[in-house]
Amino acid sequence: MALTSIWNNTGILGGVSGISLHHLLFRHGEWDTKSSNIVLSYLCATLIGAVYLLHSPITRNGLVLISAFDFFLLIGYHFLGILGSILVYRGLFHRLSRFPGPLGARLSTLYLTIQTCKRMKIHQDVHRLHQQYGDYVRVGPMEVSIIDLAALNPLYGNSSETAKGPWYILMEPLDGLVFTRDKKEHALRRKIVDQSLSSKALVTYEPVIAKCTEQLLQIIEDRSGNPINITEWLKRYSFEIMGHLIFGRPFNTISEEGGDTFLLDSIHSDMNMMGYLRHMPWIPALLIKTPLFRKKNTRFWTWLQTNFRQRTEVCTLPAAN
Repeated sequence: MALTSIWNNTGILGGVSGISLHHLLFRHGEWDTKSSNIVLSYLCATLIGAVYLLHSPITRNGLVLISAFDFFLLIGYHFLGILGSILVYRGLFHRLSRFPGPLGARLSTLYLTIQTCKRMKIHQDVHRLHQQYGDYVRVGPMEVSIIDLAALNPLYGNSSETAKGPWYILMEPLDGLVFTRDKKEHALRRKIVDQSLSSKALVTYEPVIAKCTEQLLQIIEDRSGNPINITEWLKRYSFEIMGHLIFGRPFNTISEEGGDTFLLDSIHSDMNMMGYLRHMPWIPALLIKTPLFRKKNTRFWTWLQTNFRQRTEVCTLPAAN
């Protein structure tokens, strides 16, 4: 009887703690980039508690009241409390609950992630949802897909107060122009970038673009009558231009040898992962903290820093070779 009472109390305490944590903490703010800290905190707390209770279980009059097993039960009920609270809140009480959409999408971003992983045609899947549910479809717990033209200006107009989603904070603490979510800071940074997009600046790019275009056309002509992966060559064409305009040197990607494709391969690999996991940004935020992904990430940013440092030493736009 006493043992049953302890287990019941453990279930109640664990469940209530999970529900409370969800409503008092996790419902507020954005936690996607904090996933590694959350996982580490839970692992440390669980390990410390389990080790302590294995060596020194809490007893009274020789009877074990709380053992390591009870502690693991407590943690299990705690997570059940969090999960149950999240599902009930998202399904019934969330501010987006009035928007129509599939039940799975209302409860978890796993719905869209699974649809994406099936065939990487999520735009077609979402289009079918709009045909079924209308112009406004809840495609995630905190995400609504809109095809109503009347919403374009309120969402993307100059006076719009909407901000970019949590996907854009994955680069923290790095904060480039594209990933800047603060509108005032974005406006200040954009003024600098606008100089490179002026009519005067665009004219200076024409020789480089023309030369790269000639190289691409030559590649296509050399393969006349044979199948060609035009997607691959257009990627190489784009990055060759990028090499000249941004880094001040050719990548030589529009050639039989292939040239320097490190940046192209790195971005393509990362975009593949982000394509699959863009609706669950907490997973990339967690993976990037692991040794394998951290090593790859460090190599990527080291390459960028080195090449940008070299670019700052070049004062004029080089001609394409």
